[in-house]
Amino acid sequence: MAGTKAVVTPQKREDEIDLAQLFRTLWRGKFWIILFTLIGLTIGIYRAYITAVPVYTAKSVVMLESRREQVVDLSSVVTGLSGDFATINTEVQVIRSRGLIEKLVKKLDLTNDPEFNPRLRPPDTSFSLIKTVRGAIRWARGTDTPAKPATAPDPDVQATNLLNNVVDRLIARIRVSNIERTRVFELSVTTRNPRKSALIANTLADQR
Repeated sequence: MAGTKAVVTPQKREDEIDLAQLFRTLWRGKFWIILFTLIGLTIGIYRAYITAVPVYTAKSVVMLESRREQVVDLSSVVTGLSGDFATINTEVQVIRSRGLIEKLVKKLDLTNDPEFNPRLRPPDTSFSLIKTVRGAIRWARGTDTPAKPATAPDPDVQATNLLNNVVDRLIARIRVSNIERTRVFELSVTTRNPRKSALIANTLADQR
């Protein structure tokens, strides 16, 4: 009786990757891969070389003065210096307080600076184009309603809102940090102009 020889066929594991099948799948979608790659590159180049705006950071140093006015001896000087965590945090909040920043805005007339007042900037053509397209779509759908006549804004309210917006924008550009184990604070201001950054940082330090 002749013996039979068993033939063992290799079994493919479920977790194995078929590189050939993967390559064929990618090749079938090569058009979309190239298209989205070109779109991504175009957006990146546009933002990096056209819309990107360089910014500059200036730094200034402020020291926390916490000595008592009347000093009798050396022990009085030591006890009069309070550099604990609460005092440091309080000083940081005072430096970035709205009252202090509002005085800075008025002193440097930043409400007339286009960087902090968007109303003074030239109109954005891309935004206007998008707005026009949206208006055309609404008109085509019949959902475009006539705009209501605008009432004249109160000049005082308008000026207050503008001042508050400029203060908010300036606070967002200011960073205050405490140098470890000291009563020295570092103020940093970031704007689109190096001289403006230095002017704001120095003026803020002088006001404090």
